[in-house]
Formats: sequence, structure tokens, C-alpha cells
Amino acid sequence: MKQLMALTVALLVLAGCGGMTRAVGVVPNTFDDLGKKSAALRGAADSATGQ
Repeated sequence: MKQLMALTVALLVLAGCGGMTRAVGVVPNTFDDLGKKSAALRGAADSATGQ
């Protein structure tokens, strides 16, 4: 029960200060950037396997 309360408090603090909003915006951008940077590597791997 104490863990549930601690998690609830942590989520409320993050939501109150905008931390969750920031995280929701940053994580997808990070994955998009990672996809662009690794496209050449994935292309080389795809052509080696014949896909």
C-alpha cells in the first residue's frame, strides 16, 4: 500500500510540474532521431539479408 501511495505522489508531482508533458514530447523525438541516424545501418543489414 505504501508503494502505491508513493507512486501516486510521484506521478502527481511530475504531472504538476510538467515533467510528464516534457517526457511525452521528448521520447518520441528521440526515437525519430534514432531512426534517422540508424537508417543507413538498417539499409545495409536489409540488403545483406535480401529483404
